[in-house]
Amino acid sequence: MIEKKIIRQEVKEKLDKINDVQRKVASSKIIGYLKTLIDKFDVWAIYLAMNDEPDIDEFIKILKNYNKKTVLPQVMWDGVIRSVMYSSYSEFKKWRFGNREIIHPQIYKWKIDVILIPWIAFDKKWVRLGRWGGYYDRFLKNYPESKKIWVCFSCQIYDELPLQAHDVLMDEVLY
Repeated sequence: MIEKKIIRQEVKEKLDKINDVQRKVASSKIIGYLKTLIDKFDVWAIYLAMNDEPDIDEFIKILKNYNKKTVLPQVMWDGVIRSVMYSSYSEFKKWRFGNREIIHPQIYKWKIDVILIPWIAFDKKWVRLGRWGGYYDRFLKNYPESKKIWVCFSCQIYDELPLQAHDVLMDEVLY
């Protein structure tokens, strides 16, 4: 089996080859599918896309039109990912890794119905490979009942990835 470090480098090279048009088309396809799920869930945890991830920011606006609650997974001052409330008044800043986060976050501690998360690589057995550190593994263990949907580009799908005991498996992959 290929080492995680090598897979991450391979995926980075593949993602660097995706142009803006391909990214928009893939992102629109994912948003189209997500629209079919709107009535099934009330509280959505959604990532804010970095440059190498499918951009589903537009879907946040769509959820607002349906009066759905939106929270964002955000790394806090103690290095732990927590859910924070999103509103149309939220102000953001860009962090050193290229991710956007709310400047004055309000922690959300209640049930989340569905969690959308980007990853580096996925396989056909619902195993995924994150960026590093296991932050999301620890976060997702707090939401065992939530539906977990991983979002990626088709070039990020592998036949098999290394699985470790602490890894949280996904429920669905969108690409």
